[in-house]
Amino acid sequence: MYSKDTQHKASKGSVQIKTSNGRLQLVFSYGGKRHYLSLGLPDNKLNHKAAEAKAKLIEADIAYERFDDTLAKYKPQSALSTITPTFTSISTPTLSELWEKFLDYKQPQCSPNTMKYTYGVYSNYLKSLPALDLDKASEIRDYCLKSIPMDSCKRFLTRLSACCDWSIKTGLISENPFAGMSREIKLPKAQKSEHDIFPFAATEKDAIIAAIETNKFCPKTSKVKHSFYASLVKFLFSTGARPSETIALQWKHISNDFRFISFEQAIINSEGGRRLRKGL
Repeated sequence: MYSKDTQHKASKGSVQIKTSNGRLQLVFSYGGKRHYLSLGLPDNKLNHKAAEAKAKLIEADIAYERFDDTLAKYKPQSALSTITPTFTSISTPTLSELWEKFLDYKQPQCSPNTMKYTYGVYSNYLKSLPALDLDKASEIRDYCLKSIPMDSCKRFLTRLSACCDWSIKTGLISENPFAGMSREIKLPKAQKSEHDIFPFAATEKDAIIAAIETNKFCPKTSKVKHSFYASLVKFLFSTGARPSETIALQWKHISNDFRFISFEQAIINSEGGRRLRKGL
């Protein structure tokens, strides 16, 4: 029952004992809200026993629907402490509220493309969820498993867990209901090697280049077709460089003896249009 730094979600109706500023605190959910009951007791073995007794009493009262809203029943014995306990009832932020704050935190650290094409996808997943309450994490996981490709689901839950971990550190919530969820998802063998690279065979590469080179001027439209990009495709095949890095190359990146190429920038899409970004 007792844990100083537990990151696991408590089961419904259970009371957790935590330490806040060296004082024991009871944390539990009742009436749709998260409640924090400060006992005003120093963190020591004797007071842990008193806190455990109070926690069991509250659990029983919640289970048998006799919970005392005034909390008079749960105040510590005067013999244990003369400090009057305080009771705070706050509404837990929704997952969407935490996610927006988490994105604000990540934005200065990530490229515009990462925010748009990675976190943007996860934001769309979030909008489709049937529930956004943290106490419905299991329901959210089950929905994702049915509605999102398995590998994407695993990555999405990993990001939700990271969001909650950050929210704990910033004091927005006290526990992470998504902790460990993604590790429990076992991808099919065919999907476990999603990041493996399967390059074209030499004959396939030659066939692709030949097809592009022969796709030349079109008399009907008076336009040069794919053959215009033949040199670019050859370069990509030869170096394995990304297109965004290749089109950002300048002569200064080529060594004088033409033996080396220095890739150190890329062209990316941003809200203001395409721009040059240092680094890869």
